[in-house]
Amino acid sequence: MSEATCAKCDKYYVDPRMLPCLHSFCLGCLKKELETQETQNSLHCPSCKEEVTLPGSGVSDLPQDLHKSNEAEITRISEKVEDADEQCEVCGRTDSTGKAVAYCIECKEYLCKFCEGRHGRREMTADHNLVTIGQRFVKTNETSSISKFYQPKMLCVHHRSHVLEAYCKKCEKLICMVCMNFEHDDHRGECKYLEQVAKEERESLLTCQREAKVAVA
Repeated sequence: MSEATCAKCDKYYVDPRMLPCLHSFCLGCLKKELETQETQNSLHCPSCKEEVTLPGSGVSDLPQDLHKSNEAEITRISEKVEDADEQCEVCGRTDSTGKAVAYCIECKEYLCKFCEGRHGRREMTADHNLVTIGQRFVKTNETSSISKFYQPKMLCVHHRSHVLEAYCKKCEKLICMVCMNFEHDDHRGECKYLEQVAKEERESLLTCQREAKVAVA
């Protein structure tokens, strides 16, 4: 079982959510699992059978497993480009000129030589990540080479078109700007941008490191 595969459905993760026992499953799998149980307030983990109490809105409110979500997306992309023999999905040419030479990660479409060039010139798609068909990605225990230039966006589970940009210390969760301005407005002082949180955490770790060296000396 790879990190990209859900243990419940045996398919690549789709919107994986993490249970308090640290096992993760597709959101859809957890919803189906909950339907088989008597109570809607708790859930038995499909892997370890531990009973976990669900948050207010049920399984949809469980935290996203961003690591497994990224692993699944990267694996999907790798499979699409490594041995692909596809035609362009933009212009629809069926002859040799329409043979796909690239794959757009954002649009999720195969592109021929002509459309690849046009894709890079258009303002709306100029910053998209294009992967060359036939490109091989080295997979190790730590990462995939595709992740060096592509990191799937972390989208808010409540506002799908918004990226997670902040962290609420009070609620201990990642949030988007819509969440921060409306749902966390009464304790906005507890919310910080991720860049600021990362900087503070780095400084805290460095302080701990210095104190540990002094203690050892």
